[in-house]
Amino acid sequence: MSQVSFVRPDPIRMPRFAPIAADWFGRFLEVVHLARRIHSARRERAVRLQEANELRRYATAMMSTDPRIAADMFAAADRHDATQW
Repeated sequence: MSQVSFVRPDPIRMPRFAPIAADWFGRFLEVVHLARRIHSARRERAVRLQEANELRRYATAMMSTDPRIAADMFAAADRHDATQW
């Protein structure tokens, strides 16, 4: 007759500073996420300003041809510049 014995390992203990490290890492991720949101908002704002300025340049070129359309373009550029998403 043979005998089978199973080895039952001791339960693994949590490292002493694991909860503190997890909390720090969670806070770090929150800071990184906030920094990315701020950066993307600034980038979107810069793109909107660039687009509005390009439209203003085009409206200035159109001023001698058709002042009413140029005025509408200036107004559209102002609206585009002022809108925030």
